[in-house]
Amino acid sequence: MTKVGCLFGGESPEYEVSIVSAENVCSKLSEAGYEVIPIGIDPQGKWHVGEGAFSALKAFNGSELEKAALTNRFILDQLDLDVLFPVIHGRNGEDGAVQGFCELLGLPYVGGGVLNQSLCMDKISAKRLLCERGFPQPAWREVTGNPTPAFLEKQAKELEADLGYPLFVKPSRAGSSIGITKAKNRMDLEVALGLAFQFDTRVIVETAILNPVEVEIAALGGTDPFLSVPGEVLPQREYYDFQDKYLDGATQFVVPASIPESMLNDLNDQARQAWSLFDCFGMARIDFLCSGSTVYLSEINTIPGFTNISMYPSLLEASGVDQVELMNRLVDLAIERHRNQPKKHRFNSQSDWYRKT
Repeated sequence: MTKVGCLFGGESPEYEVSIVSAENVCSKLSEAGYEVIPIGIDPQGKWHVGEGAFSALKAFNGSELEKAALTNRFILDQLDLDVLFPVIHGRNGEDGAVQGFCELLGLPYVGGGVLNQSLCMDKISAKRLLCERGFPQPAWREVTGNPTPAFLEKQAKELEADLGYPLFVKPSRAGSSIGITKAKNRMDLEVALGLAFQFDTRVIVETAILNPVEVEIAALGGTDPFLSVPGEVLPQREYYDFQDKYLDGATQFVVPASIPESMLNDLNDQARQAWSLFDCFGMARIDFLCSGSTVYLSEINTIPGFTNISMYPSLLEASGVDQVELMNRLVDLAIERHRNQPKKHRFNSQSDWYRKT
């Protein structure tokens, strides 16, 4: 029986979302016939393995705790796993860190590689690449520096003059709408910048698209991915924030989205181009904002949510891929990718020069 480790939790602001996603993933992997090993990382950085992992992580009260010693972080090399399924959203999970660890261990893992994860996680790097390749994008600016009150005031003044209002302010490397604020005036903007800097040292500020149609597509596969039907997100608050996503449960979804065929073709074209551009593999949820006839690619989520209300598995189910089949495909893709990786040949200069140093 194929043994799959499900890694979740982590030292990320998206810790809570990861726990709920992982519970669903573990359930569906079990239904698909895999031997499932839950592996949870608590906010201290301590690793918990087995059935008690979920209860251990849920027991934390959210307080800041001292970092755990590096006692059991190499347990992945001892579990004799066939595949690792990373379900850590955000920092140290969706940024290439876990994927790099797996590469060092020679362990197959679900999803894209190190470069794919790190590029897609960093909104600033992703924006630069999208703009360079001609993808339509709203006006945006990068903000970095020491977020003192004087610095925030100066930046707000410059951004106001440069971009106007309203603006969205986001940490560059965070997800689940954590740390995101819509600023409508100078005071809003200073507060928004301060909040975003609590979650990252790099902040992105972009012009808000007025009354956009928010559309998401689920992608699954290798070099030529399967694309789901599109789904439209109908937030019940002013924008799709964390509370709207997970706490209120009031957001509505229209699947498939009711959009013109020309817009659907544009969405699919951009999704395929972005999948290739960012070297995606396995899975990704690709988010768009549509205004008039223009389609803006907003972001690519390489470890999308897997909760019971998450769009990624819901879109695939609406497209004929149920969650058990989804687990099978993702595990098979992970094994296939690992098997087909180029062999690592040691370069031999035919000299002993390096022994003489």
